[in-house]
Amino acid sequence: MRFLIAVALSLLASLAAAQKPLTFMLASSVGSTSDTALRALQPAFESELKRPVVIANVPGALGLLAMQKYMALPPDGDTVFIGTTALAFMKHARNDLTFDPMADITPVHAFVGAGHVLLASPRSGISKVADIRALAAKNGRVTYGSTSFMTDMIAMQIERQLGVKVEIVRYKEMPQMFNDIASGEVDMSSQTVGSGSVAGLIAQGKLTPVAVLGDKRVEGFATPTMKEQGFKRVEDFGWGGFFVHAATPLAAKRSLEQALVRVLSSEAAAQYTAKPGNPKVLWINAAQLRELQFAELALIREFSQPGAAQ
Repeated sequence: MRFLIAVALSLLASLAAAQKPLTFMLASSVGSTSDTALRALQPAFESELKRPVVIANVPGALGLLAMQKYMALPPDGDTVFIGTTALAFMKHARNDLTFDPMADITPVHAFVGAGHVLLASPRSGISKVADIRALAAKNGRVTYGSTSFMTDMIAMQIERQLGVKVEIVRYKEMPQMFNDIASGEVDMSSQTVGSGSVAGLIAQGKLTPVAVLGDKRVEGFATPTMKEQGFKRVEDFGWGGFFVHAATPLAAKRSLEQALVRVLSSEAAAQYTAKPGNPKVLWINAAQLRELQFAELALIREFSQPGAAQ
């Protein structure tokens, strides 16, 4: 009898664990690249993990609010943090934190990545990179919408490379930013074409694609690169990755990594990433992702120096 009770209790515990949701926590708002990709693949994650999946958006303070909330959770592997370049920025810029944003959180695997496109309001008159200088000369500055540290860094590089004043206007929610750009209240921003409704807004003539920041054009779009227009490329830091508490049990971390890789290798992921403008899966393991973070930290320190990135 005791044996049967023990077996029953074990089965109940397993069932309860299976029903407990896995939460993906993001520092970005609904409509960001990682958010859009997670929601597209949510059924695949639930099918593979055999448990509900919850997507929790905690935007604000350039990722700090989400990170603080995540670090207060137990290291049980039931919540996965979607990290970006913002982790390296916190490491560089904040010495008042009660946690280390790179030592106390560890990568599991990269998720998706996509190049950024510089986008302008049709009312700004900007259709090519050189037009930014003309508008800045007329108004004394250009305004730039930003929802993350990553897009802040892009604005800084554009300012230094073009020699113009770029005034950053920060937003918590991407839809409001796009509305303000479309209406002409803000001159420009940069996002991946797969972020939220960017492709649709471009097709409707509400956003003007100006330049691809990286080395290659975005598949399915004719927008030329910065280099093709006679300017240096801009580092766009366009990646997202899965992270957990450093104290997460190794077995839980490995099990999660294996499940994530199976989802990223699935037909659902292949169909999503095949669509023009959508981000691509980044086949970067935990060790490689950590190397990428330290390389970005070095770049952030370089860009933070006076006169850098000119």
